[in-house]
Amino acid sequence: MKKCFRSLILSVLTFVLTAASMADTGYTISVRPTNLVVGEEFTVEWTVPLDTFTFDDWLGIFLFGSLAQDPINWKYAAFRAGNTVFDAPEERGDYECRYFEWNFFGGSRQVAKSAMLNVRKSVENPRDIKNYPPRGRAIVAFGDSLVFGQGAPQGKDFPSELGRRLGKPIINAGMIGDTTESALKRLTNDVLAKNPRIVIILLGGNDILQGKSPTVAIENLKKIILIIQRKRAAVILVGVQGGLFTDRLRDGFHNLADETKVAFVPNVLRGIIGNIFLLSNPVHPNEKGYQLVADRIFPAVLALDTAPKPEAVIVNNQLKITWEVLQDSDYRLLTKTNLNDPVFIPITASFEKVGERISVSVPIDKKLDCQFFQLEEVE
Repeated sequence: MKKCFRSLILSVLTFVLTAASMADTGYTISVRPTNLVVGEEFTVEWTVPLDTFTFDDWLGIFLFGSLAQDPINWKYAAFRAGNTVFDAPEERGDYECRYFEWNFFGGSRQVAKSAMLNVRKSVENPRDIKNYPPRGRAIVAFGDSLVFGQGAPQGKDFPSELGRRLGKPIINAGMIGDTTESALKRLTNDVLAKNPRIVIILLGGNDILQGKSPTVAIENLKKIILIIQRKRAAVILVGVQGGLFTDRLRDGFHNLADETKVAFVPNVLRGIIGNIFLLSNPVHPNEKGYQLVADRIFPAVLALDTAPKPEAVIVNNQLKITWEVLQDSDYRLLTKTNLNDPVFIPITASFEKVGERISVSVPIDKKLDCQFFQLEEVE
């Protein structure tokens, strides 16, 4: 017990001394931007006192306020000219970046930490996405060769992989060599004519490869998104890095997603470009690479494709069930009195539609101990 108590005191003293020593170390560290989506890149910048030898100094990403000694990710500070780029952690939460000075006698010592870094999922709350719950019927993937699946066998593109996971087909509207300008021209025939409810957009890479303006690319993407949203479909914007050494599209993607209220999956090729085991050529994934792309997009698709939970209330011995319509469909109501029964039995019920909400009321049989209901969409 004394040993545990002594360890606790030492831990607290260490924390207090570290905080005190950080107050005037001459080291600074900052991050930008501070609001990120899972996997999105951010820049870390730091300064050190003059004539400081930084060969073994390092910086790491930690859960905000944690006392843990193990960083989620880290890099040496040497040879980086006071800045470097990290990918946001794969889990949502609040984080911070810390700078550690190293010396031969004392080992690593924390000398600076950044402001809080907030990391969120591509879809935190589906209701924050414009047009949720979406109308229409089809899920469409719209874009360039990365959507088409260049570099992988037929049927191994990421839209096909997403379709297998969802248990429903996804229309592949990818075209090799497409830019945002050429995509805008074929939007009506290849997307709007399909009665879309969710559209996955992956464009912009060819604009950069062909030397087109990043600003114009973002403007074209905005036009595409707004046209799709007028059809009352929800949009998932998938980002790619806009350049080999500097990302000329990153801020534009991020700002566009916030402005148009779409789901955003950033830098979908991170960790794929440069990995020979995930590439078929320098810029296109292979089958395994497209599976990883699907991994990153799937949570957003699933969130927007999932209907809001129905509301149920009992009024005057009537059970009233109300839900929002995800698409133009007919429904039927089924019931059973024993949860172990293998099937639900359809019952006669009248459905009432008011705006985008449908309700159905059924009498409650007081003779039954319990009764279970199921709503089913009729194809």
